[in-house]
Amino acid sequence: MAKAITSPGQIIDGDFVPSFPDIRKKQLAGRDDGEWVTEIIRPIAKPKTSQQLGYYYAVILPTVHKQLLDNGIECYGVPVTEDQADAVLKYYCNNDKPKERMTLEEASEFIDTTIRWAALKLGCVIPPPDIKWREHKENKQ
Repeated sequence: MAKAITSPGQIIDGDFVPSFPDIRKKQLAGRDDGEWVTEIIRPIAKPKTSQQLGYYYAVILPTVHKQLLDNGIECYGVPVTEDQADAVLKYYCNNDKPKERMTLEEASEFIDTTIRWAALKLGCVIPPPDIKWREHKENKQ
């Protein structure tokens, strides 16, 4: 059986318009005339944003890590590392999907869940995102 073809594109005026028509032609070039194929059209979810990941890695994770240290949490007698804190959040917040592959909605849900978990289980308050962080940074210099 031949390899499946994936071709992103848009629906315009009721027709599928591939984003990369040249690549699609190359993919179809190896097929025999008369060969039956099925084209599956499904919406593509929006990917998570760099702001979401930045908020997680710059605010949520360090805050949770610090709280775990303040609570005296250790792993085999050694204070937990930030990587271990990340693993704790993934485990307790039921996230088995790598953050790189999350959609916008999945990342939002993970962030909300981590904030709630930190509040309920660690008594830790995660500061809200600061959308004007660049202005604050420039004013400090």
